[in-house]
Amino acid sequence: MRTTAIVSVIISIAVSGLSVIYAQEANHNAVIICGDTPEGAANGPFSWNGITDPVERRQVVFDEFWNDDFLMWELLYKNAKYELHGTAPDSDHIHILFAEGDDWENSGWRYDPFVQHYILRITDHSAYYDTVENVFSQLAAVMGDRDNLFCFTFDHGAIGVSPDSGAWLCLMDRKVRTDTFAQWTDQINCNKKIFWMQQCHSGEFIPWLADSKAAIITSTDNYFASRADDSTRNGSPLPENEVVTSDTFHHGEFSFHVMNTVRGKSLFGTNYGNPQKVDADTNSDLLISMGEVYYYVLNHESCYADTPLYSDSGGIGLTTFLGWDDYVAPAVPTGLHVENAIFNGGVEVLFEWNANTEQDLVGYYIYRRTQFSRWQWRGSSSTRWFSDYCDYNIRYWYYVSAIDIAKNESNQSNIVTVYYGGGGGEQGSGTNKIAVSDALCEPLPNPAKTKAVISFSLSDAKDVSLMLFDVTGKNLRTLLKGKLDAGKHSLIIDRSDLAAGTYFVNMETKGFQSSRKLVLTK
Repeated sequence: MRTTAIVSVIISIAVSGLSVIYAQEANHNAVIICGDTPEGAANGPFSWNGITDPVERRQVVFDEFWNDDFLMWELLYKNAKYELHGTAPDSDHIHILFAEGDDWENSGWRYDPFVQHYILRITDHSAYYDTVENVFSQLAAVMGDRDNLFCFTFDHGAIGVSPDSGAWLCLMDRKVRTDTFAQWTDQINCNKKIFWMQQCHSGEFIPWLADSKAAIITSTDNYFASRADDSTRNGSPLPENEVVTSDTFHHGEFSFHVMNTVRGKSLFGTNYGNPQKVDADTNSDLLISMGEVYYYVLNHESCYADTPLYSDSGGIGLTTFLGWDDYVAPAVPTGLHVENAIFNGGVEVLFEWNANTEQDLVGYYIYRRTQFSRWQWRGSSSTRWFSDYCDYNIRYWYYVSAIDIAKNESNQSNIVTVYYGGGGGEQGSGTNKIAVSDALCEPLPNPAKTKAVISFSLSDAKDVSLMLFDVTGKNLRTLLKGKLDAGKHSLIIDRSDLAAGTYFVNMETKGFQSSRKLVLTK
């Protein structure tokens, strides 16, 4: 969240081609590493599936190398709000080390940064051994104990024959062993570190990378990692590799699921306008922690070879998120009030408040207490509305707070009181209390063919009338007129003598009027 209340001193440092941003407010950085091209052009000791013949290697294209690196950049830039800090691609805090140092020229329209985001290129550096080492060294020079490091590796992985020979991440010209890679990242004294590792044998890196500040998720243990298999765990079809007309865009099984958790939806559904929802938010706090990411991936990866592993020795996983943390809470929500109430055995209350405007806002938390209980977290909402159920003859107090992408939480809003007893409903803040309004609900079904049910509620016993009008404003019939008790009521509209068309149901009580549209079809 950017705010004019913070004055930042920003220094641009360029060393050996690495451009980073040092800012007093926060200097988080992400490193994305892929040590080969999709065509297998690396001149190092390993290539995908052990194909060593240069001609054969170029006949087998593993486009997921570029596709998933692009998606990870997109996830950080858009979903994690890195776009709010710096200018892409040179100083966006996302360092892409891909192959020879250029975007993949055969990416196709789907993974072309200019087509998707009007950005010419996103790759910053090559993935040669010395370059990767240099990037981590320069980050160590500029990152501090308020900053977070994220590292994603999608590359070839290898493991030694003897138990003490370790595992490796294969780069363009040579391999880096687990202990050496850990030395590169250990030199960065930062607040938290997140590692997502897709390569084969990635689980072997956990003993070397694990510490109290690190949350690590790997695609497998000491075995192979797989391309997405277009299948669920029970064998049902699941579109993972994208097929659009004659083009197929592949993904890693692990990276497909791990990125979907934070994205909140799949890459696509029946088309790009209808992606399948992905809900990894097990505690309904509107945020996806590293613990929730792992739990989702563990239960959704379907390739037999992939056995995801998780390390969280410091217990930070449930409070660690991918979003940019600016350490500034959102503004306090204002204008909390009861918008409506429906009475049905108890009171279903709809609350509304003024929307916050922060760009990194995730939503709101709702808190409640009664005369018998202390303040408790009641739920969350990604919108400026929330409904809750209250019992008769119990007084309730509510307030809301706002949260951002890193779970910085605002102070509480104004407090609203809700009570419904024998004397009628009331809500308010402090000593300012007003009557809860009556309510007219949407007709069901709508549109309707034969009959429609109209439900409405009264805050106390009173006279009420319901009229049916056509689109010209002509009063066609009186549906109800008389005095009713407090509570919820319903009536049925029989359309036997009504032609197909649009009508309006109007409800009036003393000081209240509401209208609902009803569409009748043939």
